Amino acid sequence: MVISAESRPHENALAIRIKDSGKGFEQGHISKLEDVEKSYGRGISLVKELCESVEYTNKGNTVDVIFKI
Repeated sequence: MVISAESRPHENALAIRIKDSGKGFEQGHISKLEDVEKSYGRGISLVKELCESVEYTNKGNTVDVIFKI
């Protein structure tokens, strides 16, 4: 796994990229945050709620997020 971050002061944002060597996943199986009542299984939905943008590439092996500060 590779994690990198880049400060974007002119945008008041932090760009984060995470790459994994696994087989990836089907993005259509991600639950919406309001549909999950358990204390687990909410990670991706939480990230989508907190970040300005979330983009998956390479079969879900790479995720780029922009977090507004």
